[in-house]
Formats: sequence, structure tokens, C-alpha cells
Amino acid sequence: MASKKWSMFVGASVLAGIAGSIFFKNRKKELSGTELDTLKDQYSGSWWFIDTNKHIQHELILNEDFTLKIDGRLIIGSLIELTATRLVFQDHLGFHIILTSSQGRPKSIYDEADDLTYELIPKEN
Repeated sequence: MASKKWSMFVGASVLAGIAGSIFFKNRKKELSGTELDTLKDQYSGSWWFIDTNKHIQHELILNEDFTLKIDGRLIIGSLIELTATRLVFQDHLGFHIILTSSQGRPKSIYDEADDLTYELIPKEN
């Protein structure tokens, strides 16, 4: 009897996952070349952010191809959302790194792994 309930639970979970994937896939909007170029300009650059708990200053670099480096280390993962107000990157462990933007420039970074948000300070070149 327990095996039958478990099978029903697994089946329902799989169906929910498929339905969710279809729903979110249909919500994605393709960006035009102009929109993508604008967002590349908006998000690419170098910033500092300070971990006040550990008293460490970090460097964030986001390249035009949306590769992400923190303290010179390439973060392996993929871009999963890109809008004028948010850039969401998912690292290889499944954690999200979210850049929030306003007035055309990134203002903060949220690190899901640490559950902390940091203010971004533009790096002078």
C-alpha cells in the first residue's frame, strides 16, 4: 500500500515539474538585438562590494558575454534571467547570484549561498 502511495506522489511530482517547466518556458521573452546590446552595456563592468561581516572587499567583473568573475575567479554557471532591473545567474551548485539594477546601472548583488545582499560600488578604471 505504501508503495502505491509513493508511486502516486512521484508521479504527481513529475507532472508538477513538467507543468512548471512549460509555464516558465512560455513566459520567457526573446530579446531583440538592440535590447540585448543595451543590457550588455548596462551590466558589463567592474564593481567592488564589501562583506562587512568578514571585513573583506571583493571585486565583481561581469563581461559582455555575461561571464561572471568574483575576485578574479570565474564563476561556473548560467544566466537564467536578464531584464532591465535584474540579472539572475545560477552557479554550478544551484545557488543564485542576483544583480539588481536601477537607473541603468547595477546597484546591488544578492548571494543566495550566503543569503546576503551587498551594495555595488563602481570600480574606477
